[in-house]
Amino acid sequence: MKIQIADILLEVLGIDPKIMPPNTLQFAVEDSRPADVIYRFHAVNELPLPDDTWTRLYQREAIVVYGKDGMEQRLLIDPNYHALYGVYREGNDGVIDLFYQEAFTESMRIDTIFNSFLSMERHFAKRKCYILHCAFLAYKNQAILFSGPSGIGKSTHADLWCKYIDQTHVVNGDRCLISPQSDGTYMANGWPVSGSSGICHVEQYPIKAIVFMQQAKENEVSTLNLMQRFRMLNTQITINHWNVDATQKAMDWLLELASNVNIVSYACNMEPSAPKTLAEALER
Repeated sequence: MKIQIADILLEVLGIDPKIMPPNTLQFAVEDSRPADVIYRFHAVNELPLPDDTWTRLYQREAIVVYGKDGMEQRLLIDPNYHALYGVYREGNDGVIDLFYQEAFTESMRIDTIFNSFLSMERHFAKRKCYILHCAFLAYKNQAILFSGPSGIGKSTHADLWCKYIDQTHVVNGDRCLISPQSDGTYMANGWPVSGSSGICHVEQYPIKAIVFMQQAKENEVSTLNLMQRFRMLNTQITINHWNVDATQKAMDWLLELASNVNIVSYACNMEPSAPKTLAEALER
């Protein structure tokens, strides 16, 4: 099976689509082109662990990353049960082998679990495409991306737009993939993980604005200088900081994005006037 996100083609082998997440299956395509990234799944009773030729690069509750000769292995851990459920392993042949516990098969239908195996942020970053934590709204065939910390009201504000502003709908309630275009503009692309919103569509639109949300009693749109835009983006873009070279390239990309896209801060309440105030400001 092949999956396409933005212009990037992934091939997934060795797994029955019946145990893949419905959101991921939306991105399946019939395409004869060679895939940009090839994944090969294996259901096993015992997971293969990295040998001592691999160096541990990074560790947190849900993942341990090893490196060797520019390649990575990742141990995937369920933080609730402290249980190892999968191994991601890059090989010299360019194919990525993904091992999962057979007893864990039913959990493969969960968006976040399945996509943790693919480690797409690593491969998309090589192609200058990055994942932004945001509510992705389509407005008059353009994208408005509401970003900021969890719980700030991104999804709530997007819902208000759909209620009070014509020609709007939510494409994804949790994330989007930002991809550069040859003319210097950027596209927002649908993503196969939708978070608690459950909203996931296979759509793409040119970015009209990225809006960093704040809670306030009164509605006020503020412009940001370049460094403020850069810093805010850096908190919400997925970057593998254990990889020094990849991190530097991501910083360069963030600076370009901050320089070329309309990025504002919006302190607002959640009353009907909130989306109207922002819409008027963005049209100006």
